[in-house]
Amino acid sequence: SPSCLSNTMRLVFPGPSYALAQVTVRQNDLGQWTLHAAKDFAFGERVYEFWRSDWPFGGRDSVVVVASTKLDKFDLPEGTVINLDPKECAAKKDRSGHFQFSGFDLLVSHSCLPNLTYNDLHEDEDDEWQCAYATRDIKSGEALTIDFNSVFWDRSGSSGANDCHCGTSKCVGTKAGFKLLPKEAQEERKLMTWRRVLPPYQGEKEADTKYLGMALTPHVRESWRADSELGCDCPETAPSSSSSSESSDDSEASDDESSSDSASE
Repeated sequence: SPSCLSNTMRLVFPGPSYALAQVTVRQNDLGQWTLHAAKDFAFGERVYEFWRSDWPFGGRDSVVVVASTKLDKFDLPEGTVINLDPKECAAKKDRSGHFQFSGFDLLVSHSCLPNLTYNDLHEDEDDEWQCAYATRDIKSGEALTIDFNSVFWDRSGSSGANDCHCGTSKCVGTKAGFKLLPKEAQEERKLMTWRRVLPPYQGEKEADTKYLGMALTPHVRESWRADSELGCDCPETAPSSSSSSESSDDSEASDDESSSDSASE
């Protein structure tokens, strides 16, 4: 429930337990709020479900969120205050380029080799409830991360966007977005399935390998399509899970599979 105090939007922020999510929010030594696994997850497993809507005021202003009543041991203490700037946190954009407010999902961090991903192949972007899935096995207590360069098109205006120190074998040295990646890194991300599996796609269903760019968010794919320098051979839209019996079968299977990485830098 929103309220306006001193020209600042304040939102009551339900804890992860509101969505029955086995994740916890922590504050690191730098004062940044980050999301962590509260149990072990297997590759492809759904890690959490989250609700999203348009960012208040069209994404022009930060939002101060206040933790509501603590319902579970993993929830923040009631009254905890977190300031969220859509240009700095993991605020994704919809296909039209509008910032989305997605609760605790905004606290994931960045990694060039993330442990989370989103299933835009089998899920409808217009649904208010979305899911994050594991791209590999995740241990309890591990920070949850997404690849900002697969989720965002151009976040070069964000602080620290041009530096990445994730320390992974796939680090590209930036989290400024897909548009600003080296060509090789762009091509690699285009070839990934929605679970971020690369050719020869071991363990993936053939139906999940037929479309380029499914590890990228719809907004990135739309921007990629519109960029004449990059060119785009991705589909106009992700195939609907109800459009065919084949995709329907895939969507059922996807309920037990999936992805993540971090956005509080």
